[in-house]
Amino acid sequence: MVPIQKWTSALFCAHTGRCFGNCSRLCNVLYSYSIGFVYILLGLTCTSGLSPAVTFCSKHPVQTYGYAFFFSLTGYFGISFVLALIKIFGALLAVTVTTGRKAMTIVLSFLFFAKPFTFQYVWSGLLVVLGIFLNVYSKNMDKIKLPSLRGLWNKTVDERQTRTLSQTV
Repeated sequence: MVPIQKWTSALFCAHTGRCFGNCSRLCNVLYSYSIGFVYILLGLTCTSGLSPAVTFCSKHPVQTYGYAFFFSLTGYFGISFVLALIKIFGALLAVTVTTGRKAMTIVLSFLFFAKPFTFQYVWSGLLVVLGIFLNVYSKNMDKIKLPSLRGLWNKTVDERQTRTLSQTV
């Protein structure tokens, strides 16, 4: 599910970048959120999910509209912060910071809320770290020289063959 979301997000960003290329980044965010709003509104209308939402909001106006305003305001500040990170430091650092924030959120959720810990969390964390490493390595291949697998294998075989008698006793 996550790769599909990332793929559609990248496709949507590329499409809005082509359509609204001469706008600012915040203007692109406004357009993309507006288009997303229309998609969600059409989906709710087609599945008849709009009327229960409207009746719930009319019964609890302070909570729903207050929370919506608060989340919209914090979302705007978050997007502005990420766009400023991209503009000042580049996309790689911005992605690293946002990924680190998500990882910290997961760690804090384990600390504050009780949930069973499985080994799959470790594997997924290692995959994230590996992805960040491969991204940094692909951009700095001339500066970082990693040994080949054949070189590592030959080195371990040579070390086994050149042991002295005092090392094996």
